[in-house]
Amino acid sequence: MPALGGESRRIADGGQRPRFSPDGNSIAYWSGGRRRDPFAPAADKVFVVPATGGEPRKIPEKFHNARYPVWSPDGKYLLFAGWPDTSALPEQIYDWWVAPVDGGAPVKTGAAASLRAAGLPAFAIPGSWAGNQVVFSARLGDSTSLWQLEITPGTWRLAAAPTRLTTTTGLDAEPFFAADGSLVYAGLTENADVWSLPLDADRGVVTGALHPLTRSAAADTNPTVSLDGKKLAFLSNRTGNSDVWLKDLVSGAETALTVTPVEERNPQISRDGSKVAYAVDAGIFVVSLGADGRPGVPAKVCEGCGTPSDWTPDGKALLLQIPSQPTARIGWLDLPSEGTRKSFAPSRPSPAFHPTCDGSVSPVCSPARETKFTWPRFKGWLSARSGSGPPSRKAADPTFAPDGHPTATGCTFTPVAMAPIASGCGNWIRPRKGPWEKSRQYTISTTPGS
Repeated sequence: MPALGGESRRIADGGQRPRFSPDGNSIAYWSGGRRRDPFAPAADKVFVVPATGGEPRKIPEKFHNARYPVWSPDGKYLLFAGWPDTSALPEQIYDWWVAPVDGGAPVKTGAAASLRAAGLPAFAIPGSWAGNQVVFSARLGDSTSLWQLEITPGTWRLAAAPTRLTTTTGLDAEPFFAADGSLVYAGLTENADVWSLPLDADRGVVTGALHPLTRSAAADTNPTVSLDGKKLAFLSNRTGNSDVWLKDLVSGAETALTVTPVEERNPQISRDGSKVAYAVDAGIFVVSLGADGRPGVPAKVCEGCGTPSDWTPDGKALLLQIPSQPTARIGWLDLPSEGTRKSFAPSRPSPAFHPTCDGSVSPVCSPARETKFTWPRFKGWLSARSGSGPPSRKAADPTFAPDGHPTATGCTFTPVAMAPIASGCGNWIRPRKGPWEKSRQYTISTTPGS
């Protein structure tokens, strides 16, 4: 599209982070996705296409995973991130590489070793290249700043120690050298942390103030907590992409359970805090936690089985959300066997299911109207509903809350339904007092005792 306005033209399909060559005649980009199985057939590729349009050329021709290309100052080479094959784990062979645009074998720069030695994420990506300097964005501590590495022409080796260019409490990213040598970049202030809110679920009353459980400049999301409230698993991009982290809520210690270039998602910690399940495109993995909290080696428990939704109380099975058409399916996976024991399709998409404390499966959904589901192991029903009380349009992700009273199985659960803040009505809670459909509705606020 012309800078001063005009009609846009399609140059290539599925391209990401396009970059003009120094002479403006070509465009380099990469095609693929962020969530990748490192051992799946090669999917992330770098291409060069004429700026006027035409047939894209893959560079390099044979490379397992290549992404985020950067032009050399003379336009004869491309610097990119990736790993060449499946001979080892990506974290062992990931690096930055330089490949001739006109063809030839890529050369390893040694960037990953330099980044690790400096305490930076090894999976950082190159940002821009001018002279003998390569500028990139990387996280150190609670902030993401701009850094540079010196590159040696010919050998294409990078210096052992990166130099910090900016100091910020936020996020400095997307650096780019302009034609006159000036450096432009985006300075962002963005933060998402995990918080806790004390709640008496039996009475639908908030009993304390909001309290942050994580404090970082990264996006900390998708929290899941053990039944005793001592361990918290969550997603965080503090290492450059989405990884699973564990926090000891007693000592405050935080540990990365995964450090990979693959985007992990949907972590679920078991009730006793001994295992954490999570999903990648390759399948579902489970990490066992030692008595000292140290994680073991992740083990794949199924492939092509969707994402974990919850653990059964005994930690011997997982509930799954399995993508399918026309609606998602709910699956049950016995561990350690590989295979879904049973599944069924609800009448509406995007369900969220949680097992009750005694192991019966109570399906929970988020429809605009009340819906009931059945399952052989199901001993009752529970659903989120937009009733006449709150002006919400749709309830979202209801779950069970422990009420603290012992039973034969050690605890009982009170169903709690919450509507999204985005609905414009705040969050709502509805504790079960007798039949669910006759229960009262309460508003959750951040004021203790309200």
